[in-house]
Amino acid sequence: EGTSPYFDFLRARDGKFDKPILESALLFVDSSQTIPDNSVTAMNWGNVQFNSGIVSVSTLTNSSRINVPNKKTQGFMLIGNANWQANSSNFRAITLQIYDRNDVQIQGGVFDRTGSSAAGSSEVDQAWSYTQWFSTNTAYFTIGAYQNSGGNLGLQSARLGILRIW
Repeated sequence: EGTSPYFDFLRARDGKFDKPILESALLFVDSSQTIPDNSVTAMNWGNVQFNSGIVSVSTLTNSSRINVPNKKTQGFMLIGNANWQANSSNFRAITLQIYDRNDVQIQGGVFDRTGSSAAGSSEVDQAWSYTQWFSTNTAYFTIGAYQNSGGNLGLQSARLGILRIW
């Protein structure tokens, strides 16, 4: 009859139902970024491939910040990969830092770490997936890169897919 909750989600146009909108974004670090030794460095997103409005990102100002609309508490799936310059010393890590509207970090941590066994004489491709909820107090988050090879190391490229899951 069109009264179930599912039908409230759909709209009919020209005799066909719209498909539900998948809120998503795809971001790229498309040029090499130097990551200093023993320091978390936020990735600078230089290319927004697509964005359904789930987040806002500037590729010119504060390009490491991924701004979250504070309409409600919501959950995201973060899926990405980073391509590191070849180096066989120690480890690489990908981090998540979450900030409030006063630029105060309210949460953060490592969500992927690759050991030296994977960091050999060729470039290392480090992939990750992570689910995270953001409260109405969240202003933005950053994805950081960490390495402790003993010197600067190049992050050759990275990509981040963002899907809203609730």
